[in-house]
Amino acid sequence: MTFRVWCYLLALPLMAGCVCVPSRHEVAMPPANATPQEVVTVWLEAMTAKDSETALALMVPGEDHSMEFEHSQGPFKNWIDISGLEVGEPYEAIDCEPGEQCVRVPVSFKLCAHEFTGDGDPWTHPFTVQNEGGRWLVKGYGSG
Repeated sequence: MTFRVWCYLLALPLMAGCVCVPSRHEVAMPPANATPQEVVTVWLEAMTAKDSETALALMVPGEDHSMEFEHSQGPFKNWIDISGLEVGEPYEAIDCEPGEQCVRVPVSFKLCAHEFTGDGDPWTHPFTVQNEGGRWLVKGYGSG
């Protein structure tokens, strides 16, 4: 096969729009007074950028984060990119422990992932965000 044929074959998935390109980079931490919506937005970016330091710093400490970081279909290993992110207004989280201040932040986006069986429609999920010492932190991917 010629070089031109190889280039054409490699370009086909890109032209069809079925390939997304990962972007590994460091993500800046939001300010300590960031809103729950800002925290979720930065956390999602950190997950797709494979910035584990920022993603972990934006999560409630002491929780089991294996779903987020170790599971093959969890966001850190599986998600490549998101597009069309829409972040809604927070609402009361009914699963918050007594004495904790929590809200749910609904998000919707198109997900590009290594292992995703969706139909291309936007993916929607409410993330639980908890106030820890005056800073909002994501409780976890499976907490919605």
